[in-house]
Amino acid sequence: DRRADGGGEVAVLLEGIVDGVDGRAQALIAALGAGTDRETAPDWWGSAPWGEREGAATDVVLRLTTELAGLPHLLDALDACTADLSRRAAVRGSAGVGLLHASLPADEPAAVATAVQALRKQSSRWSGDVVVLDAPAAVKSALDVWGPVRGLELMRRVKDQFDPAHRLAPGRFVGGL
Repeated sequence: DRRADGGGEVAVLLEGIVDGVDGRAQALIAALGAGTDRETAPDWWGSAPWGEREGAATDVVLRLTTELAGLPHLLDALDACTADLSRRAAVRGSAGVGLLHASLPADEPAAVATAVQALRKQSSRWSGDVVVLDAPAAVKSALDVWGPVRGLELMRRVKDQFDPAHRLAPGRFVGGL
């Protein structure tokens, strides 16, 4: 959890037999040189880093994927590419799985679109992708929410084979599939 105010926290879930978990927790704290052992998850655990109103996001929501070793590159690029925005990106997710979500201000459509495009240009540094999950119409109209997609031609051939009339969810997926 990396908040927009610059603060953050890393939480690790350890599961198993109590004695084994306690031992692993103490070993992890010793290896890191800091940390606490607690039995409950932090308040932010399992929640989104963006605000919601009536079930809809109030911010621009990005899905960021990365290989584990690429996480520092992703976070550095996110900071650099969003430096001109009114606030820092809030980021939350599972670094070990390589899936993070970021929240950007929705009231700066041109600057957010520029930031997303700049992030995509650098995404090969962390072996990942940048997808806009939710955004105001002004942001969506300024860029492709999916971004570059590997395997698009293969997806088109599969769609053509199994849905030759293109009746199922026409145009709702990446590349107009």
